[in-house]
Amino acid sequence: MKTMLSDFMPLALLSIASAIFFFPLLIRLSPHIGMVDKPNNRKVHSSPIPAIGGFVIVLCMLTPALFSGLLRSFIATHQMIYITMITLMLTGLLDDRWDLPVKLRLVVQLGCAIAIAVAGIRLTSLYGFMGIQNLPESAQYILTVLIIMGVVNAFNLIDGIDGLVGSLGSISVVVLIVMSVLSHHTEWLLLLLPLAIALVIFLKYNWKPAKLFMGDSGSLTIGFVVSTLGIYFIQSAQSATLHLAPVFIVLVTACCMIPVLDSLRVYLTRMWKRKSPFSADKTHLHHLLIHHHLMHSNATVKIIRLQIILLLFSIAAICLVSIAWVIVGQVLVVIFYIYTLQLMTYFYRWYRFIKKMEIAN
Repeated sequence: MKTMLSDFMPLALLSIASAIFFFPLLIRLSPHIGMVDKPNNRKVHSSPIPAIGGFVIVLCMLTPALFSGLLRSFIATHQMIYITMITLMLTGLLDDRWDLPVKLRLVVQLGCAIAIAVAGIRLTSLYGFMGIQNLPESAQYILTVLIIMGVVNAFNLIDGIDGLVGSLGSISVVVLIVMSVLSHHTEWLLLLLPLAIALVIFLKYNWKPAKLFMGDSGSLTIGFVVSTLGIYFIQSAQSATLHLAPVFIVLVTACCMIPVLDSLRVYLTRMWKRKSPFSADKTHLHHLLIHHHLMHSNATVKIIRLQIILLLFSIAAICLVSIAWVIVGQVLVVIFYIYTLQLMTYFYRWYRFIKKMEIAN
């Protein structure tokens, strides 16, 4: 299905209208149906906040189908994507309301990831990464399932301060939009454009002071879309005449690197302390930045800045070195940025302390 850019204007207007209508409505309804995030000792907000943002985002993605035959046709063609996306969103919504068991959530995620792999969206090659080209079919399934589940949980875990996942998700969706255009698969704008619009309008309500949280329903949805469509575009670039697969790989890894590295660090730290990797604590990247006396909005901006640096670095580096070295560079960029930020914060705190001492004397 090849679509003209002019076909997307009515869709964009319908998405904007849906978001403007549903966000305020659901914010008002959330307290009455128990969909609020209550504060506790590991959360950074101090009053109950509606946590139904993810549901509204998906609602804004689907509502235009009532008026757009083009979108209805697209959903019918790619129904597995929508079924699994809605399944994950509803699982997150139920978890936001009743705290579902971890095992149940993982089983649902596993089922959705397997369904996507069976539907044909799989990573079929590593394009020379670590000397590996084409993958055997069994490895394609295993790697695809691990990537989808890993990214879904990584985006879920990093959702801890106002504007963070909404911003990272918005940037990632813009990257996916660029990839869809470059790979001549503009039909995917029928999914990505409403999602981008919903995320931007969501940020209006989620930026500090937040009136609305995304909840697990939103973070799971974003992680799923980024991982699944990232794999799809990498796969489609392999057969295209343009040799874009290496570029697409490093763009997708750049979009996922911050949540994934943060999650791996937290998992390993918890296991080192002989705790469950799924136990809750305050050791995520955003918690560390706030611990260093950064305001919520400042911490979010600094992580967004790191995301943009990663993308620019990846685009420049893939022109010079292999995929493996770009990914190593991405890891080093994240580590260097975070430790530099921590050092600068320490120095600033000492500077302020010395200034206060000088004034007191």
